[in-house]
Amino acid sequence: MARLAERYPDDTEAAIFYALALNEAVDLNDKTYAKQFKAAAILQIAESIASQKDRAMLLRMAEIWHRMAEEKEQAKQETERPP
Repeated sequence: MARLAERYPDDTEAAIFYALALNEAVDLNDKTYAKQFKAAAILQIAESIASQKDRAMLLRMAEIWHRMAEEKEQAKQETERPP
């Protein structure tokens, strides 16, 4: 995704998918939050896009990512529970 976003820097969708990929690849033990900060920076740039369509897509993808993050955290907590 990084190469795609770099190859097409004006492609909002590529930037958004790259940000989502970064958030999915997060190392929960990394307390520097490097990938999350990079994803946030990408989304801030994408958010500055004037296109209503692109902004709507950005919001929808953020909602999807948020739901996925909650599901991932819930699954992690379920696997950590004692039997």
